[in-house]
Amino acid sequence: GLWSLTDGSCSRYFLFAFTVRIGHNNGYAYTENSVWLWGQVTVSGKIQSLPMEVEQLKSLGVHQLACGSFHTLALTLLGTVYKWKLGETPQPVLGALQGHSVRAIACGSFHSLALTHSGKLFAWGRNKNGNFLSLLLLTENALLND
Repeated sequence: GLWSLTDGSCSRYFLFAFTVRIGHNNGYAYTENSVWLWGQVTVSGKIQSLPMEVEQLKSLGVHQLACGSFHTLALTLLGTVYKWKLGETPQPVLGALQGHSVRAIACGSFHSLALTHSGKLFAWGRNKNGNFLSLLLLTENALLND
């Protein structure tokens, strides 16, 4: 099958992209998603100059990526969010987000956001300047006026 680049996200230090391959095998159509990383891949500064597949996300149906300064989120077709920092293994986001189906993700330098299909916005990470409250109020107004 053919590979096509479908989305990507970058930070100051690294770049992620994901591809979709659509093909046929024994009369069955299939799609295969892969997430690729290059740039700085560890906190100590190790550089990956060629794209490297993130094996832990293979076959999870990742369809959106978001990068902060040193962390990344991946969203699957089933609405599950995975998170990881440089040099770590992707893990599902649990806690308050568990049990919610997510439709969109975003990252700031040191924080993360997830918007659920029911319209709830979850924010976590550094809130040094108290911006989360302003963001949540703006988002709630935008959703009400949408």
